[in-house]
Parts: sequence; C-alpha cells; structure tokens
Amino acid sequence: MIYRREIDGLRALAVIPVILFHAGINNSEGGFVGVDVFFVISGYLITGLILSKKENANFSLIDFYERRARRILPALFVVMFFCIPPAYLLMLPNQLEDFSESLIAVSLFLSNILFWTESNYFSAAAELKPLLHTWSLAVEEQFYIFFPLFILIFWRFGKLTLFFIIFFLALMGLGLAEFFSSRSPVANFYLTPMRSWELLSGSLLAIYMQNFNFISRINNFQLDSIGLFLIFFSILVYNSHTPFPGLYALIPIIGTLLIICFANQNTITGKFLGSKALVSIGLISYSAYLWHQPLLAFARLSSFSLLGQEFLLLICFLSFIFAYLSWRFVEQPFRDRNKKNKKQLILFLSSLLSGIIIFGYLGIHSKGFENQKYSPESINFLKNYQGKENSILEYKEDCNFYESGLEISPSCYQESLKKDNILIWGDSHAQALGPGLRYNLGNHYNFLQVATSSCLPEIEKRIYTKHLSSCKRSNAFSLKVIEEVDMSKIIFAQEKDHMQTDWEEISLFLNDYGINKIIIFGPTPRWVQPLPNLVAYHELHNQPLLNNSFIGLDAKVFKEDKILKERFASNPRVIYISIIDLLCNEDGCRFRIDNSPSNDNLTQIDQAHLSATGSKFVIQRALPQIELIHDVK
Repeated sequence: MIYRREIDGLRALAVIPVILFHAGINNSEGGFVGVDVFFVISGYLITGLILSKKENANFSLIDFYERRARRILPALFVVMFFCIPPAYLLMLPNQLEDFSESLIAVSLFLSNILFWTESNYFSAAAELKPLLHTWSLAVEEQFYIFFPLFILIFWRFGKLTLFFIIFFLALMGLGLAEFFSSRSPVANFYLTPMRSWELLSGSLLAIYMQNFNFISRINNFQLDSIGLFLIFFSILVYNSHTPFPGLYALIPIIGTLLIICFANQNTITGKFLGSKALVSIGLISYSAYLWHQPLLAFARLSSFSLLGQEFLLLICFLSFIFAYLSWRFVEQPFRDRNKKNKKQLILFLSSLLSGIIIFGYLGIHSKGFENQKYSPESINFLKNYQGKENSILEYKEDCNFYESGLEISPSCYQESLKKDNILIWGDSHAQALGPGLRYNLGNHYNFLQVATSSCLPEIEKRIYTKHLSSCKRSNAFSLKVIEEVDMSKIIFAQEKDHMQTDWEEISLFLNDYGINKIIIFGPTPRWVQPLPNLVAYHELHNQPLLNNSFIGLDAKVFKEDKILKERFASNPRVIYISIIDLLCNEDGCRFRIDNSPSNDNLTQIDQAHLSATGSKFVIQRALPQIELIHDVK
C-alpha cells in the first residue's frame, strides 16, 4: 500500500485524546473515542494489506501472523515486564493479585474479557489498573485471528460479494452494539462481537478504495474536513453517560472513514494531519498508547493526594518520551526482518513472556505475594478490609437498570397503603443511601428505589420502554412510578455533576404530583484511592490514621459542596443535605465509625460510595434535616 502521511497524523489525533482522557484532564471526557478511530484505521490498513497480497498471489497466513507479532508483541511485552517492579512495590496484595491476573490475560489476549468481569471502564477504580487499556489490543487480536481465514474462504466469490458479506456482518455488529448498549453496557464496551463492526467498517473502505473508488477523488465538499469535525465533536461532547458503542459510535467512525477516504496532501485536513508534528506523534502512537496508562496508574498508586492537572500533563508528556524510546529501540528493530530475524524475535519474546507468566502465576497462587510482603498478623488485619460484599448486598442491586438489564425487581417500586411512600432516585450513590434510610426510617416510611449506576436524574421526555438506554430507561421508569404511586417525597443523590442536573425542572414537575419539596443529598468525601486500601496501607506501614483525616482526600469536593449549599439555601422547594458536613470537620473527614479493624466499620467502600455502615451513620445524623419535611414519630 502507498504510504499516506495523513493516516499517521490521524493516529496522533486518536492517541492524544485517549491519553488525556485516562489522565482525567479537563474537557477530555469523550477522549475514549480515540480507540474507535484506531479500530477503523486498523481495519482499513490490515484489510488493504491482505487484499494487495492476495491480488499478487503472495499472501501467507504464517507471514501475516508473524507481521502481527512483530508489530504488537515486542513493545507490549516490554511494557508489561517493566510494570512488574512498581506493581510489586506499590500494590496491596488484593491489587497485586488482580494485576497478576491481568498479566496472564493480556498474554493470552483475553484482557477485555477479564476487565469486563472486573469493573466498569469509567469507574474510579479503573484508574489504578496499569493494563486496563490493553482491552483494545485483545479485541483487535481476537478479530485478526479469524479475519484472514474469513478472507481466504470468501475470496473465491469475488470482491463485490466479499464487500456485501462484510457489510452485512458490520451491520449485524452495529445492531448487537446498539442492542446491548441498553442491556449490558459493560459487556458492550469490552467484547469483540460488539466492536467488530468498527474494524469491519475500515475493511469495507479498503475494499471500496482499492476496487470501486470512483468518488474519493472528488472532494468539492471538503468531506474530510467534515470527518475531522465529527471526530472533534464526539471527543468534546461524549462522556461516560453516552451509550457506547452503538449508534452514537457512528459519528467518530464515519468521521474517520471520511478522512481516510478523502484526505490527501492537497486538502486542508490532509495538510493538517500530514504536518510533521502530528506525523511524528502518529509514528510512536502505539508505544504512547502502551506506556501512558501504566505511568498514570503507578503515579496515582504512589500518591495519597489528588494529582494536579499540571502533574498529570507531565505524566502524559513522559509517556511520549517512553514511547519514543520503545519505538526507536524495540518497535523499529523488530519490525525489520533484516535487523531481527525470526529466531531473534522468538528468543526475545519467549524470554519476556516466561518472566511475565511466571510472575503472574506466582502472584495469583500466592494471593498477591501476601506472605512474602507481610507478616501473618498483617495479612489477617488486611483481610478484614478486603471486599465490599456486605454493603453491596444492602444496596439493592436488583433496583439498578445497569445491572438488572431490561427490568428491575417489582419490590423496588411496590406501593404501601399503610406507610408514606418515598422514592430514592439517582445513581449508585442514591443506592448507597438506601441501607441508611431503610435502617433509620423503615418503620415509618416505605422506600421505593430506582437508582441506576452512572445515571443522573432528569425528566425523561420519552415514555418508558425496554428499548431505551439504561439511563433513559431508569429516569423514564422513575417518572412512571411517580405517576402511579402516591408519593410523599423524593430523595435524590448522585456522585457528581450536581450543577448539570436541572433541579428546577425536576422540582416543578414533581410539584404537579403534590410533592412540593425534594431532598437532595450532596457529594460524599472523595478519596484518591479506595478508602479500604488507603487505611490498610497506613496501618500496615505503622502509620495509623486517626478516625478523621485529610490524607488522601480530594479537596475539590469541598468546593462543590459549598457551591451547592449556597445555591439551594434560598430555594424553598429543596432541602439540601450536605454529607460533607455530616462526615467532616476541621480535623478532616470521618472514615471509620469505631476503632475495630474491619471493612464493615469504614464509612466508604471505595473512593466515594458510602458503605452500609456509613450510610446508616450519615442518615442517623441527617434525621433532624429530613424531619423538616415530616415529623418522624
């Protein structure tokens, strides 16, 4: 294939937003779409290579897989190997065990399946996983194990037939992605069947441009510039609440296709993407993608304070320095068969992989090297802080559309004729209030709950159906419950973005149903690492924390809380309850109810969610404010 500078520039446009997104840089919430741009580029280039070799009758499966190995494995294994020492030094046993599992999974190109079972890509805990980003490599390699075989099988039927078969498969993949975006969003994000259509879209373009290209030479409408706009639009507008990848993914995918199809060195977009700076970044984009997440994760693991934007940008810059070094001394030599023959490649890869697999196996078998790192007393102490199952059981996950799928349990919205009915509405932080509300007020009120992870409350204009995304379905169902049940009051809670919620619209809407006041709980204290890990780490290193502490706190939450208190102070339709005021004072924020070493007495189970114990403690302290609306007998 002819080398095109603008495609390397497009790689830069893909990798920079991803790195900024993982760093948590302001206004980069949609940066995750850079991975989708990579998928399209990959599908286009790999398919083009296969087609060219098939037409020249010199395509070989063994040669194809060797090229993939030379392209992907050396730099990947080097990064994985270099992750082992800081992981051993910085991680607690439970984290190290998870890391060891990820080493094995990445080696087998199954990390997307592992991370699907472990966590939400957008959760705070994901920031501490050094190899989280390898899920996309797993998707690609799973795809390319079978795609060349598919080409070989259907090549005999002609390129037009091949084009339409791939088009049909891509359409099926898009349909799957849209279907599961509202039913199983985590699986939808990570798994290959729902991502395959993005790679196949690049394949379709490769077939089209090599064989039926009668339009890409015409660019009177600056279609490549429209493509650039579509990518920037999705980066700037999308966020963790965007159902993805489904129909929303079409915007960056179409944008990428337009750029590849129409951009050249005679167009404005082509010249921009072909600039020396972007091409240089594009050449090292693979290594930059590999290095950035481990550097960010280990920086966060090594700090008990919130990393500032300037420091995070410095880490991003360092990732490009590491990227250049690995590109220069690892990628380039091993891609050149004249510099590194097959025997040298196998020896290099097998040496690194042996060390990675051995460490991974030992890390899993020893439960994160707990006996090697800590005394038996420390291990017993640490295990008291492991796990959060007790709290999760009381969250009522069966009232969460994100977890329950199309429907939630009828017990979540069962009306009581003997008690006043109260609806708990919001995201997973509203779920976390449930244990405390039911424990302290369950004798007086019947609590209904429609609270879905990562979903801000809003007045959903569409009627509830099972075909809506999980967030829209959750909000539409909340309104349906309000319309059908005689409700005395509504309690709201969400993790963040309180200023983005239209509380005025919500309170006016509820006023029509006789609910003239609403209760809004503010944000919880936010820790830079999961609170159980933070407490255990200090205890194990003989630096026990007092029950109130500023160590590891994100100070931004105090400013958010202050703004919200000022905003709602003069609003007669809102009772604002500050969880910060209930848990924090001049000595810091309370993280433990008493002094016993147990996860059950910590106020929070991770960076922000209240534990069941913390929830009961907070609601007990908030009772005087809740009683402003209705006396509790």
